[in-house]
Amino acid sequence: MKLPTTRNIFVLCTGRNGSVAFAKACSHFTNYSAGHETRVKFLGDERLAYPERHIEADNRLSWFLGRLEAKYGDDAIYVFLRRDPDKVAASYNKRWELRGGIISAYATAIAYQTNLGLDVAKDLVRTVEENISLFLKNKTRVFRIDIEDIGAQFAKFAKEIKAEGDIDAALLEFSQRHNASTEVRDTSYSGEENTTAAVHYGLINIIDHYRKLGEDFRRQLKVASDRVSQLRLEINNVRSASRAKLADVNAANKARLAEINSANSDFAREVRVLERKLVEAASSEERILGKIALNAARNPARLPLLPVTILLERRKLRRRRSKEGV
Repeated sequence: MKLPTTRNIFVLCTGRNGSVAFAKACSHFTNYSAGHETRVKFLGDERLAYPERHIEADNRLSWFLGRLEAKYGDDAIYVFLRRDPDKVAASYNKRWELRGGIISAYATAIAYQTNLGLDVAKDLVRTVEENISLFLKNKTRVFRIDIEDIGAQFAKFAKEIKAEGDIDAALLEFSQRHNASTEVRDTSYSGEENTTAAVHYGLINIIDHYRKLGEDFRRQLKVASDRVSQLRLEINNVRSASRAKLADVNAANKARLAEINSANSDFAREVRVLERKLVEAASSEERILGKIALNAARNPARLPLLPVTILLERRKLRRRRSKEGV
């Protein structure tokens, strides 16, 4: 087999057929990394962002086959890991109450069934196997391995991919039980139990739904509380800045008002001085004109010259005032 450029290997399966053991066996290879469901919590491009020379066993990849085709296509090696479908279905039928399990999600959200039991589990197994078979139809690097006859098939697989490491230790992994359904409480349903099972499982789903709603509400409440605290801090900062700005403006206004008052005082003093000068000037003119009029009255011969005399005296006064700045 000509190996692909990236050396990525994907183990596709229904689940409940030894995928954990297969991944643990591959972990004994020294020239490949290996893991089981290593990126199930990622979304978007990160979901399938596996490193090169990596072996990934993940039954949930059967729901990402379109994206697997777009990213890797035929430039990868695929392992179709299988087990007797009836045994797989029987194993799934014991896992109804396992939170986050594929069988419960398939029954309620995809197949939309209320009668939970072996028939739903068989339908899940058939759907996944047919999806995988169609996906692998045009792939050139495919291993079809039966977990119930793993010894020789796994050794051949390791040889074909040029795996290095302790192959014997890898094969021992298949003699151990991993993620067995006996590790969870047996909740298999059949026959008359279906109605009770549906009600029981429905109640579990309702409780789980409201638990998640509560968690979401607490997260949203924390976000809102953090936002309120941030807004309060911003408001306090704005208030402090406003107070400082107002204090600066008040200080500037007081200084300007003091300058204006000082200027007004200086102006008022100048006005008073000017008024005194005007009063003094007016008094001088009146005294001079009075003397001229008195002399004219004493000497009637000068009366015809009175207007000219007054005009000349006024001119003298104006020149004098100009010199004095009045």
